[in-house]
Amino acid sequence: MGIRKIVACAGALCLLLAGCGAPSPGAGGTGDWVTASTEELKEQGTALVNDMEQGDFAAVVGAFDDTMRSSLSEEKLAETWHTTVDAKGAFESITGASVNSAQGYGVTTVVARHAGGSVAVQFSFSSDRKVGGLYLRDASADDIAAATATSGATATSGATGTSGATGTPGATTAPEPTGPHSVDHPVAVGPHQLNGTLVTPEPDVQDRRIVVVLVSGSGPNDMDETVGANKPMRDIADGLAQAGISSLRYNKRYNQDPGADAGAWTLESEVLDDLDAALRMLPSSEAAGYSVVVAGHSLGGMLLPTILARHPEVAAGISLAGSPRDLFDIMTDQADAQIQSSDAGDDEKASARATQSAALAAAKALTDPNGEPILGMPASYIVSLNQMHARLPDDVAAIGVPVLVLQGGADAQVYPDKDYPAWRPVLDGKQADYRLFDGLNHLFMPVSGTSGPLDYNTPNHVDPQVVTAMADWLVDRLG
Repeated sequence: MGIRKIVACAGALCLLLAGCGAPSPGAGGTGDWVTASTEELKEQGTALVNDMEQGDFAAVVGAFDDTMRSSLSEEKLAETWHTTVDAKGAFESITGASVNSAQGYGVTTVVARHAGGSVAVQFSFSSDRKVGGLYLRDASADDIAAATATSGATATSGATGTSGATGTPGATTAPEPTGPHSVDHPVAVGPHQLNGTLVTPEPDVQDRRIVVVLVSGSGPNDMDETVGANKPMRDIADGLAQAGISSLRYNKRYNQDPGADAGAWTLESEVLDDLDAALRMLPSSEAAGYSVVVAGHSLGGMLLPTILARHPEVAAGISLAGSPRDLFDIMTDQADAQIQSSDAGDDEKASARATQSAALAAAKALTDPNGEPILGMPASYIVSLNQMHARLPDDVAAIGVPVLVLQGGADAQVYPDKDYPAWRPVLDGKQADYRLFDGLNHLFMPVSGTSGPLDYNTPNHVDPQVVTAMADWLVDRLG
């Protein structure tokens, strides 16, 4: 799931960065599983794309839920559409549409063919058929394959969340080669046989006998954590290989198998269980006998204390734009910033802020994993987040290995003035090092001048100084 441009991200979960690829739930729906049929969701999504192709942005905004409407005006939607789509040339036709279930929402991806290429428009529909999330990106081969499939390729949108094996993101297309410094070894991780790539350095590079397992942020990311043309995890893997350091990255479970676990998601099912499998695999791989390091980005970085406590055999940990703060506190800050920057009036902003604050407070207090979804997140997932935060002191106390905390100084999602300094008291007394990179965003790429998540629209690469800092620190700490 790569996103070229986030048009709006009303759901708080996505704001921490689902690799910017997660379908975003909105806050205006009921949070119940969408009950519309696959064909109904395809028809609705296709109609909305046709509206935009014809310049009727008012019709699209009219389908938004309340929070989306307060975050994205008709004018801003039109501006974003034209900025991205006009460069593709004249509209030719709708290629097709596919539907998945995610976080209780029906996620419809419509592919529109233009003279100069295809675009994919992704809508998240709540149970009342309102649009709670809208994304725009260049269409990938997987998007086109899913949109044109005739059977078995589209996930159903009912309460079970089941999906066919073909046409699911990440399952049908071989990954691109990692880069010029890398030797790729395809692997399959865990019982879900997640497509992955173990990278070792080119033979003429000194092998440091270190392997870094790369853990992406929240949402159904592919192994590269693709955001449009940007592939931060692939950049990091190739940069590490240039320094003689191996790495392992793999598709997340809900990228390759969106219907897995029937919507009963937890941090264990989304991240930790498959990471366990990846770590178990390494002793029988080309990296056998290497020092093992875990580097987590965003939610992956937030989980680092849990991961290190769970795996004392890991030799070191790196947090890339992670945070020890409560996720729902970060979401509150993100929602406030998003609402404040919107074009809505003061009364609308106040109403949206009150709605978000109430929902986030309820999520933070939730203890029943069988409770009602909040902001489109299953109760099971929310409870697992709350449990992670509650055990943070114990997990940190168990850390006995070096930790490196990296942060972009221009990060608009995990805050350099709040989240980065929050690590110091938490890791006090531990072997911890810190590095802040001026001018880099949440993906550790130079900012393009566009604020917030829209910055990810610009094709870019992870700044080499970030990978150099990682490699130098690993060699210094582990030899």
